[in-house]
Amino acid sequence: MFEFGVIPEFVLGVILLIAGAWSLVHGGSRIAEAFGIPPILVGLTIIAWGTSAPELIVSLAASMAGSPDLMLGNIVGSNLVNIGLILTTAALLMRPPVESRLWKFDIPLLLLATFMFSIFCYTGKEIKAWEGALMMLVFAGYTYRIISNAFEKSETHDRLKGYPYWHDVLYIVAGGIGLFFGGEFVVESSIK
Repeated sequence: MFEFGVIPEFVLGVILLIAGAWSLVHGGSRIAEAFGIPPILVGLTIIAWGTSAPELIVSLAASMAGSPDLMLGNIVGSNLVNIGLILTTAALLMRPPVESRLWKFDIPLLLLATFMFSIFCYTGKEIKAWEGALMMLVFAGYTYRIISNAFEKSETHDRLKGYPYWHDVLYIVAGGIGLFFGGEFVVESSIK
């Protein structure tokens, strides 16, 4: 794509990934707030997608570049950091409330997805297409349930009238562009 040194390309990629994720989350969260979507659902959808977007983009770029080891390492490492570092740091700094719906649906689904992924990795030398399709089906069902719950509980605020959506849409578009180039730079510098 572009010719940089390995370190500057990697650093630029990381900066673009961070800025892109921030921009995506900022724009999406503001639009969700304008629709009156409850904060827990914003966290489970928009913020979760926005903060996972860098890992998704890097994994896709690694897959397209023919580097499945980089892709798998990114996925496993990202989840270890999310649970082992981010969750524990948040728990040390404050006591985040845990809603009962997390125990009833979200945490069991997290454990199921982790179990499925572990079994698929353990039983073969590669994750097969049907296994990926099954995990995607579980993810699509989860996303559908979360989004439908969000719209059931949303209350359209009066500020929607005349709300300048285009500002937040620009944040989302800029975030997507930053994520795309950031992912490309990180993967290119990692496989050089």
